[in-house]
Amino acid sequence: MDELLRTNVSHLSTADFIEVCRRIRQIAANGPSQQRALAQSSLPLTLKQRILQLYHSQPTDTKAVRFGLQALSNIVTRNPTVQGQLVDILWEADPVGNPEMSLGGLISIADPPTRDTLVIFMLNTVHSNPEVFRRWLGLTSTPLLLRQVFEHTELYRGDTTSLVFEVAYSLVQQAIALGLLPLLHQSLQSSEREQLHESALAEMPIDPLTITLLKFIDAYLNKELFGENEPKTTTIAPPTDLSKAHSELLDTLALWLMRMNDALQVASGRTSQVLQPNETVMQLSRELLATYDKDISSPSAKMTDTFHIDTLVNFYTALVLLLQGLRSATQSKHFGQWMESSTIERLLENTLDMLRYLDGVLPRMSKIGPQPHQIVGIEQASQQFAFVKRDLVAIIGNVVHGNTSLQNKTRELGGIDILLNQCNIDDNNPFIKEYALLALRNLLTGNLENQRWVQALQPQGTTQHPVLTELGLKTELDTERGNTPRLRQL
Repeated sequence: MDELLRTNVSHLSTADFIEVCRRIRQIAANGPSQQRALAQSSLPLTLKQRILQLYHSQPTDTKAVRFGLQALSNIVTRNPTVQGQLVDILWEADPVGNPEMSLGGLISIADPPTRDTLVIFMLNTVHSNPEVFRRWLGLTSTPLLLRQVFEHTELYRGDTTSLVFEVAYSLVQQAIALGLLPLLHQSLQSSEREQLHESALAEMPIDPLTITLLKFIDAYLNKELFGENEPKTTTIAPPTDLSKAHSELLDTLALWLMRMNDALQVASGRTSQVLQPNETVMQLSRELLATYDKDISSPSAKMTDTFHIDTLVNFYTALVLLLQGLRSATQSKHFGQWMESSTIERLLENTLDMLRYLDGVLPRMSKIGPQPHQIVGIEQASQQFAFVKRDLVAIIGNVVHGNTSLQNKTRELGGIDILLNQCNIDDNNPFIKEYALLALRNLLTGNLENQRWVQALQPQGTTQHPVLTELGLKTELDTERGNTPRLRQL
């Protein structure tokens, strides 16, 4: 052991370096005392330097690099003290400010097993250690590494031979469980800020990396709330008490939804009562407005519209993921314990506000028309905001369940009217009628005021469908039978 600690790996041949790394792996696996002894020596730093030297001088010979990373990974695994001692030494760039000269730069290595070894080492460094995780997120080299890890998850999603997706999911799971998700998102944003338009700052979850983060959050909520099988062996088990972590997570999602709703309202010439629009929101709303009325599938669409189209697609994708996450969370029986009542009330207000706006600008699409409607591709779905109204209705129904105060608030905000207006078939929003009926049931059950409000409603007229006109039929109200609708021949 003493001889190994005195070894200068900087001048070893590749074969000798691999052999030394084998010995370090074996010794570190023997327990915390051996890990501490290795950490207190110069070996971790010289191993890092030698790994970087090998990577830059022999980029195609990855075996030695992989063995070096495995040795470092074994030194830090499940040892909070050693993690704290080495996180800065191992992961900060050398010199500081040059992320390419950090171990994180190896994420672009062409060899998949070595890349997997790197991300597992990254995960082992911060494993179940909030202080070390926080420090790691603050390093100058971390944003580039995080960005490349998230980009690789999109490249290798569905590739069962790669562990990058599983490790990235575990990293997000840990960040949520340890209350560090805002810092993780901030680090991701700092890696993108110079490359993105100002409307994609942290105030809006519409940049590609945050959209990837939202996908992980959605998967996390489904697994935690509904017991779906978690990813493979690299997944970290979170703490058993997740109330605080879930509260912080849902506050973040609710805030993002609030700001996206604000952008829609500004784009439509209205202003949200919750947030005053800042320059970021104003710019985003202008981009949405510039895109919304265009037929993006038309051959006449100009190349200059590409940015606006990308903005719309990103906005839509982020909105769908946000609504899926909030829909999952609000289904939980613990939802009321995770969010402050004032936050839940603001969530309800924004959900109703967004539903009211979209219901006014988006036509219903029904298959009973002469040309059955089909959504093909994300761009068309985004232009029609497909599925959004359905999920908004589902969230409203979940939030008001068993809560008299929120049921009354919904009535006061005109929500019953809005929900009644969703009791129609709409191919852009499958099963929206059923979700609306369920939401109305939750609003009326045990609430006499809401029941009296609905009982007082009177039909005002009927809407004639063109298919019925073609068949020679007309809808009208039968005044002799309490204004019930009926069909008659034209």
